[in-house]
Amino acid sequence: MPTGNGIVADTPVSLVVGAGVLLLDHAYVGPSIDNNLFAVDRTLFTPELNGIMWDLQGTDYINRSVPRLESTVPSVNATVIGASIPGATIDTGTPGQTLITDATARRLGDSTYHDAELDVERPNGGQFQFEVDNAINTGSFEGELQDDGLFAPRLILTGRGTAASPTTAPWRIRQLDVAS
Repeated sequence: MPTGNGIVADTPVSLVVGAGVLLLDHAYVGPSIDNNLFAVDRTLFTPELNGIMWDLQGTDYINRSVPRLESTVPSVNATVIGASIPGATIDTGTPGQTLITDATARRLGDSTYHDAELDVERPNGGQFQFEVDNAINTGSFEGELQDDGLFAPRLILTGRGTAASPTTAPWRIRQLDVAS
């Protein structure tokens, strides 16, 4: 039986501390507040075999593997709102005004999807990058307007694969030895 506290030589550089910074299509969106989240939601199929009371190792099959990145963003602008409301129409035709309205088509075009990335600095240098490709906000666009607080919508950016490359996973986690 192991003894000790579990701390090893590379523990300090393996920690992920802090909320991170959100990027869309490799451009900074702005600071984030509250908690951020990175997840890969998986659905497994495991057959029930006649005569065995438990699941059998080696028979698990991945049905779905969907990446998700969640971030609360207080920097509200046309880019954030556009990413928050898939298919929204953004009109800058009137000087000094940006008008954002609902989608004019039900099928969402390719320009609706964005590569999302959450970068988190490592305590002793380097960075973790949580990346979700072809992400679309699957949550509502909402935030509380309050006297002592920030209007900060929460993005739930769910990745999508592409038909051009159906065997390429739409997510990655990069561990960098130095910050990029």
